[in-house]
Amino acid sequence: MPSLINAQIDSLVPSYSCPAASQSTPEWKTHLVDNQDLMDRLGGMLGTTGVSAWEEWYDHFFDSFVCRTCHSHPLPCNPNTQQCVSEEDARRVFALGDWESNWIWNEAPNATMYTQLTFGVMFLELATNLRALLSPHDEARDWAQDRYSPPLSPSPKMRIYIGHDGSLIRLASGLCIGSARQRDHTRSMVNVRVSFVR
Repeated sequence: MPSLINAQIDSLVPSYSCPAASQSTPEWKTHLVDNQDLMDRLGGMLGTTGVSAWEEWYDHFFDSFVCRTCHSHPLPCNPNTQQCVSEEDARRVFALGDWESNWIWNEAPNATMYTQLTFGVMFLELATNLRALLSPHDEARDWAQDRYSPPLSPSPKMRIYIGHDGSLIRLASGLCIGSARQRDHTRSMVNVRVSFVR
């Protein structure tokens, strides 16, 4: 039986709210409190103070600093004060980002449930579209054609999904691809493109 998914939901990012998945564990809260000095310093320096996406974890700082260091660019600076992120602060961000990733996807008591809650819609979409590609006239195919606009061709040849680190780690975690720590490190290096060709 097909499941109905709101067409406004971007399942690959994912962009839907899930309060059960968003609940912080005591360990996560302690981690943020213990490193508040770094968060305050970076937020003040880089202008992210008060931006919740940057204050809930170190992932955005991690991505920004990794991108710069991998491409031999200097760490970011405040254009007004000329104060720059130090190598020591970058090392702390890398260690914290590694801890966060390992906690979310591997060590937290709700790690498996978190993947299911935050990527379940995408897994449903993938399964539905795979069934539609394999059996173009079954219920799944009809549902997929009703959901997407413009209408799909009578016999789909390919469906392409393009995502990045958050999508890749959820996909790898949910499908149990590689070891837990391999999935953590892969998310920092690879963008995902999943294609199905018939």
